[in-house]
Amino acid sequence: MRYFAFILILFLLSSHRVYSQVDTNIWNDMKKVESDNYSFFVPNKWRDMDMSMFGMLHYYEASGLAFPLMHNGSNPVIVILCLVKTNEKSLEVLKTDIENGYAKNKDRVFKDNFYFESEEFTLASSQKAYLINTRFFRKSKDLEQSRFDLAVFSDKANQGYMFTISIQYADETYQFEKDFKLKEFARKFFSYFSLN
Repeated sequence: MRYFAFILILFLLSSHRVYSQVDTNIWNDMKKVESDNYSFFVPNKWRDMDMSMFGMLHYYEASGLAFPLMHNGSNPVIVILCLVKTNEKSLEVLKTDIENGYAKNKDRVFKDNFYFESEEFTLASSQKAYLINTRFFRKSKDLEQSRFDLAVFSDKANQGYMFTISIQYADETYQFEKDFKLKEFARKFFSYFSLN
């Protein structure tokens, strides 16, 4: 009986490890998206959706295409990538406005007084940007959300951009963020962004 329990525990641990993997095949089939001011790469399988009526330049929905479709039972994992123009006229002001904006949305509940972390990030085109991440509970969705924003400012175009990866899931401990290495995932994704 002890042997059976030991084998069962090993099986459960190994299957959790297999289940807790990002689908790395997404990086093998990418398409280039570009404008006069920027370019980036996105997995071909990610669903391109027109959200221009909401002010978004680009919007991709990728549920089930990088992470498991469900987590913790039948709870969905929702994956969104979007790019928007901003009104700020410098990178530093854009960074500050993104950081200050997180707590303004009353639909968000922040745990343990964690609001955000920021770090400098170098774009593929060598310009300075900021990677800002936050996590919170979305009351309207009844899901936790890990959000990663890339604050970018083009001096040439005198234009700011916010490039966002949002991943929503059911896990009040936010262990999903660690198990799936979401920050590393965002860093890799943002490493494909260039200013022209």
